[in-house]
Amino acid sequence: MILPLLDKGEWSGYFFYYVIVHLVQICTRF
Repeated sequence: MILPLLDKGEWSGYFFYYVIVHLVQICTRF
């Protein structure tokens, strides 16, 4: 049970980081 939760948490973290990087790139364009 613990491993899936950790894996899900890491995936969530990577997705959140990916979204932030995209937002920063869009902001720096304008």
